[in-house]
Amino acid sequence: MRATKAKKQEVPAKATTPEKNHKDVRKTVTCRYCKTDTLIKAKPRNFLDSYVFPILRIGPYRCSNCKRRDYYFERA
Repeated sequence: MRATKAKKQEVPAKATTPEKNHKDVRKTVTCRYCKTDTLIKAKPRNFLDSYVFPILRIGPYRCSNCKRRDYYFERA
């Protein structure tokens, strides 16, 4: 009598971007308003932007999609 092996169910591979396969993946920041991840670093405008927020590791970012400016923790 032969022992039959149970067939393993194949799980379809998830589509991932090359960034997600990298070991050193950084958490992406998304815009609070339009929920996209197209943020770019904005220029400091005032005293807080230039001197206080960098100590707290907070920086100004602007969304490329909706053009709004907001503050987020600096990307490591």
